Amino acid sequence: MFPVVLHDDKVTPMAAVAYALAEVCRIGPEEAVRLTLLVHDEGEAEAARYATADEAERVVARLHFHGIDATVAVTR
Repeated sequence: MFPVVLHDDKVTPMAAVAYALAEVCRIGPEEAVRLTLLVHDEGEAEAARYATADEAERVVARLHFHGIDATVAVTR
């Protein structure tokens, strides 16, 4: 599995982050807000896991389009 990790950038409004998470990661609005607050408080959080690296990279690219700082985590 390939986790997508969000990073707090101190610039992007939390409402924009929650909206992008709901749209791109296809999660409910309550979960999107919870993850947004977690990223804000902890500095980063795993948003979702994908079966392939290509799929995870596509999600990261879509989050970047929305101005969200995200990466695919390296797993072993």
